[in-house]
Amino acid sequence: MRVFAPDDAWILASEGKAGHWGGTRRRTVTLPARASALAGTAPDDLWAVGHRKGNATRGPLTQPAAMHWDGRSWRLLPTPVYRFPDPAPPEEGAQLLDVVALSPKEAWTVGKHTFNHGEGGPEPAAPQPILLRWDGSAWRRHPAPASSACCAKLAVDGTGGILLSSSGVGLGNTWRLTPDGVMTRLSRMKVEVKVSRRQYGEIQAMTGIPGTGTVLAAGTLSARTWSRAAIAEFRANGE
Repeated sequence: MRVFAPDDAWILASEGKAGHWGGTRRRTVTLPARASALAGTAPDDLWAVGHRKGNATRGPLTQPAAMHWDGRSWRLLPTPVYRFPDPAPPEEGAQLLDVVALSPKEAWTVGKHTFNHGEGGPEPAAPQPILLRWDGSAWRRHPAPASSACCAKLAVDGTGGILLSSSGVGLGNTWRLTPDGVMTRLSRMKVEVKVSRRQYGEIQAMTGIPGTGTVLAAGTLSARTWSRAAIAEFRANGE
């Protein structure tokens, strides 16, 4: 969901649709592609990311999709195409999972390029996660962490940088991309419960607190016989 005012709110619906609250009623609009996340900076600068259909007979089943709302209509904008070298693995596909917007000239989105393992076809090494940056005119590839564990969630850290996170030991594998483009891996986000190397963590939601350098993440910690909810915290100033 993205709320700009009491009479201007957007929410994603199923089957490639979005709902808009205009103050007196909700209307449903059909998006140009399937969407999984929303982010925006203003009522006329909203992004929805997800996937579009690929060429099922000659290539990947799905490709990344980035859609922009300019205050009047939704438009599907070009994104890089992802494909494994031939011979391609079975049921190949690429999609975007999350998006954050810092300004009309800067937004980031993450996703994955994968295939159906164990189907008897070629099994290439797992590619790096998809990481794209909007520079005001186009979506361009950006180097991503060389880890298949990253990245499913994004958050603005309040200092011009972003956090990228996913599942892993502790409470997620987390990276920070600084405003000057340097990518560093965090040992782990601060968690208020005791964490051991035998515990597996999954971040399910992550958001920055406006006006601060703090990011909060909600998820679960689990071991062999139990699972519990957990909140993790990152502070850009290191406190």
